[in-house]
Amino acid sequence: THMRSFGLLHFKRLLTGAEYARRLVERAERCGVDLRTSVQVLAVRPVGGEAGGGVTLEAVSPEHGVFTVRARAVVLATGCREQPRSALKVPGSRPAGVLNTATALHLIDEMGHLPGREAVVFGSEFVGFSAAAMLHGAGAQVRCVVDDAPQRQGDLAGVAYFLWPRRVPLKAGYRIAEIAGEKRLEAVRLEPVAGPAAGSAGRSAVTVRCDTLVVAGRFTPNSELCAPAGIEVDAATRGPAIDNFYRTNVPGIFACGNVLRGAESADTALSEGLRAAEAVKRYLDGTLPAGPALVVERSDDLAYVLPQRFVPGERPAGARLSVRLKEFRLFPRVQAHTGGRRVGSAFKPKATPVKTIVVKLDAGRLPEHAQSILVRLAD
Repeated sequence: THMRSFGLLHFKRLLTGAEYARRLVERAERCGVDLRTSVQVLAVRPVGGEAGGGVTLEAVSPEHGVFTVRARAVVLATGCREQPRSALKVPGSRPAGVLNTATALHLIDEMGHLPGREAVVFGSEFVGFSAAAMLHGAGAQVRCVVDDAPQRQGDLAGVAYFLWPRRVPLKAGYRIAEIAGEKRLEAVRLEPVAGPAAGSAGRSAVTVRCDTLVVAGRFTPNSELCAPAGIEVDAATRGPAIDNFYRTNVPGIFACGNVLRGAESADTALSEGLRAAEAVKRYLDGTLPAGPALVVERSDDLAYVLPQRFVPGERPAGARLSVRLKEFRLFPRVQAHTGGRRVGSAFKPKATPVKTIVVKLDAGRLPEHAQSILVRLAD
Protein backbone atom coordinates (compact mmCIF):
# COMPACT_ATOMS: atom_id res chain seq x y z
CA THR A 1 0.00 0.00 0.00
CA HIS A 2 1.07 3.63 -0.59
CA MET A 3 -0.16 4.64 2.88
CA ARG A 4 2.74 5.41 5.23
CA SER A 5 1.85 3.12 8.12
CA PHE A 6 4.75 0.64 8.27
CA GLY A 7 8.14 0.47 9.97
CA LEU A 8 7.86 2.82 12.93
CA LEU A 9 9.05 0.21 15.45
CA HIS A 10 12.03 -1.20 13.56
CA PHE A 11 13.05 1.63 11.22
CA LYS A 12 11.92 4.58 13.38
CA ARG A 13 10.03 6.17 10.50
CA LEU A 14 6.76 5.67 8.63
CA LEU A 15 7.19 3.81 5.34
CA THR A 16 4.88 2.62 2.60
CA GLY A 17 4.31 -1.11 2.30
CA ALA A 18 6.58 -1.25 -0.76
CA GLU A 19 9.39 0.64 0.99
CA TYR A 20 9.08 -1.57 4.05
CA ALA A 21 9.24 -4.77 1.98
CA ARG A 22 12.15 -3.47 -0.08
CA ARG A 23 14.25 -2.79 3.01
CA LEU A 24 13.66 -6.31 4.31
CA VAL A 25 14.48 -7.86 0.92
CA GLU A 26 17.73 -5.91 0.79
CA ARG A 27 18.65 -7.14 4.27
CA ALA A 28 17.99 -10.74 3.27
CA GLU A 29 20.02 -10.41 0.06
CA ARG A 30 22.97 -8.95 1.97
CA CYS A 31 22.90 -12.08 4.13
CA GLY A 32 23.10 -14.28 1.03
CA VAL A 33 19.56 -15.67 1.28
CA ASP A 34 18.24 -17.47 -1.82
CA LEU A 35 14.89 -15.72 -2.30
CA ARG A 36 12.43 -17.58 -4.52
CA THR A 37 9.11 -15.93 -5.34
CA SER A 38 6.07 -17.25 -7.24
CA VAL A 39 6.56 -20.56 -5.44
CA GLN A 40 3.69 -22.78 -4.25
CA VAL A 41 4.67 -25.07 -1.37
CA LEU A 42 2.75 -28.32 -1.71
CA ALA A 43 3.81 -30.13 1.45
CA VAL A 44 6.05 -29.92 4.50
CA ARG A 45 6.96 -33.11 6.29
CA PRO A 46 9.62 -34.62 8.58
CA VAL A 47 12.20 -36.74 6.78
CA GLY A 48 11.18 -40.38 7.16
CA GLY A 49 8.70 -39.32 9.82
CA GLU A 50 11.53 -39.35 12.39
CA ALA A 51 12.14 -36.73 15.05
CA GLY A 52 15.25 -34.69 14.39
CA GLY A 53 15.84 -36.21 10.97
CA GLY A 54 15.25 -32.96 9.12
CA VAL A 55 12.35 -31.56 7.13
CA THR A 56 11.51 -31.59 3.43
CA LEU A 57 9.51 -29.06 1.42
CA GLU A 58 7.86 -30.08 -1.81
CA ALA A 59 7.18 -27.08 -4.01
CA VAL A 60 6.52 -25.94 -7.58
CA SER A 61 7.26 -22.72 -9.44
CA PRO A 62 7.32 -21.53 -13.09
CA GLU A 63 11.10 -21.05 -12.95
CA HIS A 64 12.16 -24.22 -11.11
CA GLY A 65 9.30 -26.62 -11.87
CA VAL A 66 8.63 -29.23 -9.18
CA PHE A 67 11.45 -29.37 -6.65
CA THR A 68 12.25 -30.57 -3.13
CA VAL A 69 14.24 -28.77 -0.46
CA ARG A 70 15.66 -30.57 2.56
CA ALA A 71 16.61 -28.64 5.69
CA ARG A 72 17.32 -29.25 9.35
CA ALA A 73 14.70 -26.66 10.27
CA VAL A 74 11.78 -24.95 8.53
CA VAL A 75 9.90 -21.83 9.64
CA LEU A 76 6.27 -21.48 8.60
CA ALA A 77 5.61 -17.78 8.01
CA THR A 78 2.74 -18.09 5.54
CA GLY A 79 0.72 -15.22 7.00
CA CYS A 80 -3.04 -14.89 6.87
CA ARG A 81 -5.86 -13.90 4.55
CA GLU A 82 -9.14 -12.05 4.78
CA GLN A 83 -12.23 -14.20 4.94
CA PRO A 84 -14.45 -14.02 1.83
CA ARG A 85 -17.94 -12.59 1.70
CA SER A 86 -19.39 -16.11 2.02
CA ALA A 87 -17.91 -16.42 5.53
CA LEU A 88 -19.87 -13.34 6.59
CA LYS A 89 -23.19 -14.93 5.57
CA VAL A 90 -24.46 -11.72 3.98
CA PRO A 91 -27.69 -12.25 2.01
CA GLY A 92 -28.43 -10.78 -1.40
CA SER A 93 -27.31 -11.12 -5.01
CA ARG A 94 -23.71 -11.57 -6.17
CA PRO A 95 -23.02 -8.50 -8.33
CA ALA A 96 -19.64 -7.18 -9.41
CA GLY A 97 -18.14 -4.68 -7.01
CA VAL A 98 -17.89 -6.83 -3.85
CA LEU A 99 -14.22 -7.50 -3.03
CA ASN A 100 -11.75 -7.74 -0.18
CA THR A 101 -8.96 -5.33 0.71
CA ALA A 102 -6.23 -7.35 -1.00
CA THR A 103 -8.12 -7.32 -4.31
CA ALA A 104 -8.85 -3.60 -4.04
CA LEU A 105 -5.18 -2.93 -3.28
CA HIS A 106 -4.09 -4.99 -6.29
CA LEU A 107 -6.48 -3.17 -8.61
CA ILE A 108 -5.36 0.27 -7.44
CA ASP A 109 -1.62 -0.19 -6.84
CA GLU A 110 -0.70 -2.84 -9.39
CA MET A 111 -3.17 -2.22 -12.21
CA GLY A 112 -3.98 1.47 -11.78
CA HIS A 113 -7.70 0.66 -11.87
CA LEU A 114 -10.30 2.28 -9.60
CA PRO A 115 -12.71 -0.44 -8.38
CA GLY A 116 -15.64 1.99 -8.21
CA ARG A 117 -16.80 5.54 -7.63
CA GLU A 118 -18.83 5.14 -4.42
CA ALA A 119 -17.56 2.73 -1.81
CA VAL A 120 -18.57 1.26 1.54
CA VAL A 121 -15.94 -0.45 3.71
CA PHE A 122 -17.12 -3.24 6.02
CA GLY A 123 -14.75 -3.66 8.95
CA SER A 124 -13.36 -1.17 11.48
CA GLU A 125 -10.02 -2.82 12.14
CA PHE A 126 -6.88 -0.91 11.17
CA VAL A 127 -6.97 -2.48 7.69
CA GLY A 128 -10.51 -1.15 7.18
CA PHE A 129 -9.42 2.39 7.99
CA SER A 130 -6.45 1.99 5.65
CA ALA A 131 -8.72 0.67 2.87
CA ALA A 132 -10.99 3.71 3.20
CA ALA A 133 -8.01 6.05 2.90
CA MET A 134 -6.65 4.09 -0.07
CA LEU A 135 -9.98 4.28 -1.94
CA HIS A 136 -10.31 7.99 -1.18
CA GLY A 137 -6.79 8.66 -2.41
CA ALA A 138 -7.54 6.82 -5.66
CA GLY A 139 -10.55 9.05 -6.33
CA ALA A 140 -13.51 7.15 -4.88
CA GLN A 141 -16.09 8.64 -2.55
CA VAL A 142 -16.12 6.53 0.60
CA ARG A 143 -19.68 6.67 1.89
CA CYS A 144 -18.88 5.09 5.26
CA VAL A 145 -16.94 2.49 7.22
CA VAL A 146 -19.36 0.08 8.90
CA ASP A 147 -18.92 -2.73 11.44
CA ASP A 148 -21.31 -5.12 13.15
CA ALA A 149 -19.24 -4.87 16.36
CA PRO A 150 -20.82 -2.60 18.99
CA GLN A 151 -17.78 -0.29 18.92
CA ARG A 152 -14.97 0.48 16.52
CA GLN A 153 -12.33 -2.23 16.66
CA GLY A 154 -9.35 -0.15 15.61
CA ASP A 155 -7.65 2.50 17.71
CA LEU A 156 -8.88 6.08 17.86
CA ALA A 157 -5.51 7.04 16.36
CA GLY A 158 -6.47 5.10 13.22
CA VAL A 159 -9.75 7.00 12.98
CA ALA A 160 -7.96 10.32 13.42
CA TYR A 161 -5.25 9.47 10.88
CA PHE A 162 -7.30 7.75 8.18
CA LEU A 163 -10.96 8.79 8.49
CA TRP A 164 -11.30 12.26 10.00
CA PRO A 165 -9.11 14.11 7.44
CA ARG A 166 -11.16 12.52 4.63
CA ARG A 167 -14.52 13.07 6.37
CA VAL A 168 -15.43 9.40 6.21
CA PRO A 169 -18.19 8.51 8.72
CA LEU A 170 -17.87 5.44 10.94
CA LYS A 171 -20.98 3.37 11.69
CA ALA A 172 -20.34 0.82 14.43
CA GLY A 173 -23.11 -1.54 15.52
CA TYR A 174 -24.56 -2.05 12.04
CA ARG A 175 -24.61 -5.25 9.99
CA ILE A 176 -25.01 -5.60 6.26
CA ALA A 177 -28.52 -6.99 5.91
CA GLU A 178 -28.68 -7.04 2.11
CA ILE A 179 -26.57 -6.51 -0.97
CA ALA A 180 -28.59 -5.02 -3.84
CA GLY A 181 -27.79 -5.11 -7.54
CA GLU A 182 -27.74 -7.54 -10.44
CA LYS A 183 -24.73 -7.11 -12.72
CA ARG A 184 -23.21 -4.34 -10.60
CA LEU A 185 -23.56 -3.48 -6.92
CA GLU A 186 -26.10 -0.69 -6.45
CA ALA A 187 -26.55 -0.38 -2.68
CA VAL A 188 -26.21 -2.09 0.69
CA ARG A 189 -28.84 -2.08 3.40
CA LEU A 190 -27.53 -1.62 6.93
CA GLU A 191 -29.46 -2.74 10.00
CA PRO A 192 -28.57 -1.94 13.62
CA VAL A 193 -27.31 -4.97 15.51
CA ALA A 194 -29.82 -6.08 18.14
CA GLY A 195 -28.93 -6.15 21.79
CA PRO A 196 -28.25 -3.59 24.50
CA ALA A 197 -24.49 -3.89 24.11
CA ALA A 198 -24.79 -2.67 20.53
CA GLY A 199 -26.89 0.33 21.51
CA SER A 200 -29.49 -0.29 18.80
CA ALA A 201 -32.30 1.56 20.61
CA GLY A 202 -33.61 4.48 18.56
CA ARG A 203 -31.67 3.54 15.42
CA SER A 204 -33.21 2.29 12.20
CA ALA A 205 -32.11 0.54 9.04
CA VAL A 206 -30.53 2.64 6.32
CA THR A 207 -29.78 2.01 2.64
CA VAL A 208 -26.44 3.32 1.38
CA ARG A 209 -25.99 3.79 -2.37
CA CYS A 210 -22.64 2.45 -3.58
CA ASP A 211 -21.05 0.53 -6.45
CA THR A 212 -18.21 -0.98 -4.39
CA LEU A 213 -18.18 -2.90 -1.12
CA VAL A 214 -14.78 -3.70 0.38
CA VAL A 215 -14.86 -6.42 3.05
CA ALA A 216 -11.88 -5.65 5.28
CA GLY A 217 -10.30 -7.62 8.11
CA ARG A 218 -11.66 -10.79 9.74
CA PHE A 219 -8.42 -12.60 9.06
CA THR A 220 -7.76 -16.33 9.20
CA PRO A 221 -4.30 -18.00 9.18
CA ASN A 222 -2.91 -19.67 6.06
CA SER A 223 -2.34 -22.90 7.99
CA GLU A 224 -3.32 -25.49 5.36
CA LEU A 225 0.17 -27.03 5.41
CA CYS A 226 -0.09 -27.92 9.09
CA ALA A 227 -2.47 -30.89 9.27
CA PRO A 228 -0.78 -32.98 6.50
CA ALA A 229 2.55 -32.44 8.26
CA GLY A 230 1.17 -33.61 11.61
CA ILE A 231 1.39 -30.13 13.13
CA GLU A 232 -1.10 -29.47 15.90
CA VAL A 233 -3.56 -26.68 15.02
CA ASP A 234 -5.13 -24.64 17.82
CA ALA A 235 -8.92 -24.59 17.55
CA ALA A 236 -9.10 -21.02 18.87
CA THR A 237 -6.50 -19.39 16.62
CA ARG A 238 -6.80 -21.82 13.68
CA GLY A 239 -3.04 -21.58 13.42
CA PRO A 240 -0.22 -23.91 14.52
CA ALA A 241 0.20 -24.41 18.26
CA ILE A 242 3.67 -23.39 19.45
CA ASP A 243 5.80 -23.05 22.56
CA ASN A 244 7.63 -19.90 23.67
CA PHE A 245 10.45 -20.72 21.25
CA TYR A 246 8.05 -20.84 18.27
CA ARG A 247 8.43 -24.62 17.99
CA THR A 248 5.50 -26.67 16.79
CA ASN A 249 4.95 -30.22 18.01
CA VAL A 250 6.90 -31.53 14.99
CA PRO A 251 10.68 -31.40 15.57
CA GLY A 252 12.42 -29.01 13.20
CA ILE A 253 9.27 -27.09 12.22
CA PHE A 254 8.79 -23.61 13.68
CA ALA A 255 6.06 -21.02 13.04
CA CYS A 256 5.83 -17.26 13.52
CA GLY A 257 3.94 -14.20 12.35
CA ASN A 258 0.35 -14.02 11.24
CA VAL A 259 0.03 -17.73 10.49
CA LEU A 260 -0.27 -18.13 14.25
CA ARG A 261 -3.56 -16.25 14.76
CA GLY A 262 -4.48 -13.89 11.94
CA ALA A 263 -3.42 -10.31 11.51
CA GLU A 264 -1.08 -8.36 13.71
CA SER A 265 0.90 -5.36 12.51
CA ALA A 266 3.85 -5.87 10.17
CA ASP A 267 6.23 -4.70 12.89
CA THR A 268 4.81 -7.28 15.32
CA ALA A 269 5.22 -10.05 12.75
CA LEU A 270 8.79 -8.92 12.08
CA SER A 271 9.58 -8.96 15.82
CA GLU A 272 8.29 -12.51 16.06
CA GLY A 273 10.36 -13.48 13.04
CA LEU A 274 13.51 -12.15 14.67
CA ARG A 275 12.82 -14.09 17.88
CA ALA A 276 11.99 -17.23 15.90
CA ALA A 277 15.24 -16.87 13.93
CA GLU A 278 17.22 -16.75 17.18
CA ALA A 279 15.38 -19.85 18.42
CA VAL A 280 16.12 -21.71 15.16
CA LYS A 281 19.81 -20.87 15.44
CA ARG A 282 19.89 -22.28 18.97
CA TYR A 283 18.00 -25.36 17.77
CA LEU A 284 20.64 -25.95 15.10
CA ASP A 285 23.40 -25.40 17.69
CA GLY A 286 21.74 -27.84 20.08
CA THR A 287 21.35 -25.23 22.84
CA LEU A 288 17.56 -24.75 22.81
CA PRO A 289 15.84 -25.93 26.04
CA ALA A 290 13.97 -29.17 25.42
CA GLY A 291 11.28 -29.13 28.10
CA PRO A 292 9.13 -30.43 29.65
CA ALA A 293 6.57 -27.81 28.67
CA LEU A 294 3.84 -26.27 30.77
CA VAL A 295 0.40 -26.25 29.15
CA VAL A 296 -1.02 -22.72 28.82
CA GLU A 297 -4.74 -22.69 29.61
CA ARG A 298 -7.25 -19.82 29.42
CA SER A 299 -10.55 -18.82 30.96
CA ASP A 300 -13.71 -18.81 28.83
CA ASP A 301 -13.78 -15.01 28.45
CA LEU A 302 -10.47 -15.05 26.54
CA ALA A 303 -10.42 -15.73 22.80
CA TYR A 304 -6.93 -17.24 22.80
CA VAL A 305 -3.48 -17.20 24.36
CA LEU A 306 -0.14 -17.57 22.57
CA PRO A 307 2.00 -19.57 22.97
CA GLN A 308 0.01 -22.68 23.86
CA ARG A 309 2.98 -24.29 25.63
CA PHE A 310 5.69 -22.76 27.79
CA VAL A 311 9.15 -24.26 28.37
CA PRO A 312 10.80 -22.83 31.52
CA GLY A 313 14.42 -21.87 31.38
CA GLU A 314 16.44 -19.41 29.37
CA ARG A 315 14.39 -17.59 26.72
CA PRO A 316 15.43 -15.84 23.49
CA ALA A 317 13.70 -12.54 24.31
CA GLY A 318 11.93 -12.76 27.63
CA ALA A 319 8.81 -14.64 28.67
CA ARG A 320 5.58 -13.27 27.28
CA LEU A 321 2.05 -14.36 26.54
CA SER A 322 -0.12 -12.75 23.83
CA VAL A 323 -3.79 -12.60 24.81
CA ARG A 324 -6.98 -11.50 23.07
CA LEU A 325 -10.40 -11.06 24.65
CA LYS A 326 -13.69 -12.28 23.21
CA GLU A 327 -15.52 -9.02 23.89
CA PHE A 328 -14.93 -5.30 24.35
CA ARG A 329 -13.94 -4.43 27.88
CA LEU A 330 -12.85 -1.31 29.76
CA PHE A 331 -9.90 -1.43 32.17
CA PRO A 332 -9.24 -5.18 31.84
CA ARG A 333 -6.48 -6.77 33.88
CA VAL A 334 -5.20 -10.11 32.61
CA GLN A 335 -3.34 -12.35 35.03
CA ALA A 336 -1.33 -15.56 34.73
CA HIS A 337 -1.35 -18.05 37.61
CA THR A 338 0.33 -21.36 38.30
CA GLY A 339 0.49 -23.44 41.45
CA GLY A 340 -1.63 -20.87 43.30
CA ARG A 341 0.91 -18.16 42.51
CA ARG A 342 0.51 -15.13 40.22
CA VAL A 343 3.38 -15.10 37.73
CA GLY A 344 2.31 -12.33 35.36
CA SER A 345 -0.14 -9.48 34.88
CA ALA A 346 -1.08 -6.83 32.29
CA PHE A 347 -3.51 -3.90 32.31
CA LYS A 348 -5.13 -1.96 29.47
CA PRO A 349 -7.50 1.03 29.60
CA LYS A 350 -9.54 -0.57 26.82
CA ALA A 351 -9.47 -3.93 25.04
CA THR A 352 -11.15 -5.02 21.81
CA PRO A 353 -11.31 -8.49 20.21
CA VAL A 354 -8.69 -7.50 17.62
CA LYS A 355 -6.13 -5.92 19.97
CA THR A 356 -3.50 -8.03 21.68
CA ILE A 357 -2.63 -7.73 25.36
CA VAL A 358 0.93 -8.82 26.19
CA VAL A 359 1.44 -10.44 29.61
CA LYS A 360 5.06 -10.56 30.72
CA LEU A 361 5.85 -13.52 32.95
CA ASP A 362 8.12 -13.48 35.97
CA ALA A 363 9.93 -16.74 35.23
CA GLY A 364 11.57 -16.68 38.62
CA ARG A 365 8.18 -17.18 40.28
CA LEU A 366 7.31 -20.35 38.36
CA PRO A 367 7.03 -23.27 40.82
CA GLU A 368 9.57 -26.00 40.16
CA HIS A 369 6.99 -28.73 39.51
CA ALA A 370 4.29 -26.65 37.81
CA GLN A 371 2.43 -28.40 34.99
CA SER A 372 0.26 -25.59 33.60
CA ILE A 373 -0.28 -21.82 33.49
CA LEU A 374 -3.82 -20.44 33.71
CA VAL A 375 -4.47 -17.08 32.05
CA ARG A 376 -7.66 -15.28 33.03
CA LEU A 377 -9.30 -11.91 33.55
CA ALA A 378 -8.95 -10.62 37.09
CA ASP A 379 -12.17 -10.24 39.06
